[in-house]
Amino acid sequence: GRLAWYLDAVITIIKAGEDGPTTVPIEELGAARRSGAMLWIDIESPAEGELVPVMEAFHFHPLVIEDCMEFSELPKFEDFGEYLFITTHGIGPGKGDYVFWLQEIDIFIGAKYILTFHKEPMGAISMLRRRCQANPRMLAGKADLFGHRIIDAVAEAYTSVIDDFSRRSD
Repeated sequence: GRLAWYLDAVITIIKAGEDGPTTVPIEELGAARRSGAMLWIDIESPAEGELVPVMEAFHFHPLVIEDCMEFSELPKFEDFGEYLFITTHGIGPGKGDYVFWLQEIDIFIGAKYILTFHKEPMGAISMLRRRCQANPRMLAGKADLFGHRIIDAVAEAYTSVIDDFSRRSD
């Protein structure tokens, strides 16, 4: 599964198939896109500039590439015709003096792909990746349905952090 690319980024590419999802090496991304199969490309923790080659391969607007590199407290939804761009947030357990912190996730939804981008590991994404491996049909549907599953998994993660916060405050 996980592929080190350039310096720090971790890119995982999962391709839907008749025999279930398979991981695809970054070098085969172009061929996987041309196959017409549904793809989930997850990019985690890239250094400055590492994101650009992948984003340009999908012909994403330069401003959304910039949006991915800058943290935003606000959610966003933009329709670019060929793809949708969504910024939303999950929460993670606290670091230092913080009880929890916001984790931004940017999601691109095209006709046959989902590309997720986040600057740090996210439990919701790890859980969803395990669910995809356990349930071969999960990635086989339409991209917008899988996009909903990603947003739903991010929202589900709030419950455990809020429950932990409630236990601490009792």
